[in-house]
Formats: sequence, C-alpha cells, structure tokens
Amino acid sequence: MNPSLFVELEVKVKELAERCRALDREKTRLVQLLSQKERALEKRDREVAVLLGLKKSAFERVDALLQEMNKFRLPPDGSA
Repeated sequence: MNPSLFVELEVKVKELAERCRALDREKTRLVQLLSQKERALEKRDREVAVLLGLKKSAFERVDALLQEMNKFRLPPDGSA
C-alpha cells in the first residue's frame, strides 16, 4: 500500500473518530436535557393533579354549603 495513502487514511480515521466522539457528547447532552424536561413535566403533572384535587374538594364543599343554605331558604311564595 502506498505510504501516503496510508497516512491519508489514518488522518481520515482520526477525523471520523473525533466526529463520532463529538456526536456522542452531543447525544449525551441531549439525553440529559430530555431527562430534565421529563422530570419537569412529571413534577408539573403531580402539581396539576394536586390542584385538580383541591378544586374538586372546594367544589364539593361549596356544594355542601349550598345544600345547607337551601334548607333555610324560604319557599317562593314567601310563607314559612
């Protein structure tokens, strides 16, 4: 094999190896970023679930209070 071709091939292999390492670093960074985003979404989902639970509980309490108030409401004709 021609020595200059061998040197040229060796340089290309080194370049490709460096590009592969750079791509691997970028992949690692993107995977970490995706994991952070997933954790943030999971946290937000838990917070939303808590808020929905509080909202449901509040509506149930308001409904119970309205039912209690209706017990003391005068009939439409005004007689007691």
